Amino acid sequence: MVLKQAKEELELRVEQRAAVLAKVNHELREEIGERLRIEGELRKSVEQLRALAARLQVVREEEPHAGGAGNSRRARPSLHGHKDGPRVDRPQNNQEADSAPVQGRLGHPIGG
Repeated sequence: MVLKQAKEELELRVEQRAAVLAKVNHELREEIGERLRIEGELRKSVEQLRALAARLQVVREEEPHAGGAGNSRRARPSLHGHKDGPRVDRPQNNQEADSAPVQGRLGHPIGG
């Protein structure tokens, strides 16, 4: 009698776990489908962005006052007075990086 009851309880637990696994499996399949859909939309957006960037480049090159390569971003001075933007000194190695003080925008040490 005890053996029969244990067998029935075990079968019930197996059925319950199988139902949970089936539900989770279904949810995962739905999530995979949603992710694939979103991935497709992302690819489409990237393609549109690339096409827009290419068109923008063509328009810039066709501008009468563009002056060819002289209108590129690198040739123009930045607001910081350096043609490539603000100068950033980077540590040469990890030891220098660990011991170098962190400086704010005005060159003053932060923390300390």
